[in-house]
Amino acid sequence: MFIVQHLKNYLLEGYVEERSYRAKETVFSKALRDNGIFVVVDGVLELYIFKGLKKGTVDIMLPGDVFGFMSEESLIKYYVIKAITESRLFYLTLDNLKRLGGVNPALVLELFSSVLSKQSYLYEVFTAISMRKAKDRISKLLNLLGSVAEERNLILTLKKKQIADIAGLSYEGTVRTMKFVKNQKSRRVRLW
Repeated sequence: MFIVQHLKNYLLEGYVEERSYRAKETVFSKALRDNGIFVVVDGVLELYIFKGLKKGTVDIMLPGDVFGFMSEESLIKYYVIKAITESRLFYLTLDNLKRLGGVNPALVLELFSSVLSKQSYLYEVFTAISMRKAKDRISKLLNLLGSVAEERNLILTLKKKQIADIAGLSYEGTVRTMKFVKNQKSRRVRLW
């Protein structure tokens, strides 16, 4: 949330644009690709990809998450980010990032660091969902989500269906497998 607090100082000067989205509204997709960075201020968003014709959730984005500049060469070429709840985001164009870099270079470095961190996290998610055993997939995903929740001092509440979607498993298989998963971070991730 450090970034959100600092970006608020630059709203009036025009470096930062505030955008609001209704639940289920598309925030970001390949077709809407902008040359800029988004920062989640309020709300919850979902990043998903298409596996053939099926939608597969890859990440849940929370306040403080930063995304953008996902390159054509990245692991996630065909992704969509939709608001799950009403959401408010800050948006900075590439030109405004350059201008802001002249005023507050530390903040711009923090933004780029957060984008790279998000891409690294998504790489770990892709590694997890490519694991052969369902138990390993679910365990790794819950640990990743637990780490994020711990880092932000949040309690993350997810549907088991969302875990099934991310893991690429059936709901029934996920529920059965979760009985055998021992998760150190589970006190931060609540499932229903």
